[in-house]
Amino acid sequence: MGGLVTTLLSEQSPLAAASGMFSAVGNIGPCYIPAGAMAALHPVIKLVYIVGMLAGRLEILPLLLLVSRRTWR
Repeated sequence: MGGLVTTLLSEQSPLAAASGMFSAVGNIGPCYIPAGAMAALHPVIKLVYIVGMLAGRLEILPLLLLVSRRTWR
C-alpha cells in the first residue's frame, strides 16, 4: 500500500516507491529514493512510512491494541 501511495503522490518510479516502503517496514536498505527527494516527499507519504515503520518494529498486534477502544477503557 505504501508503495502505491508513494507512486501516486510523487514522481518516483514504482521500483523506488516499493523499495522505500520495504526499507521503512523492514528497517533494511537499499532505498532507491535519493535522500534529497525523500525529504521533499508529500506529508501523506511520510505518514504512511511512519505507520509502516511502527508496524514493522512493533509487530502488528501491539499496534492494533494501541488503537483499540477496548484497551483504553
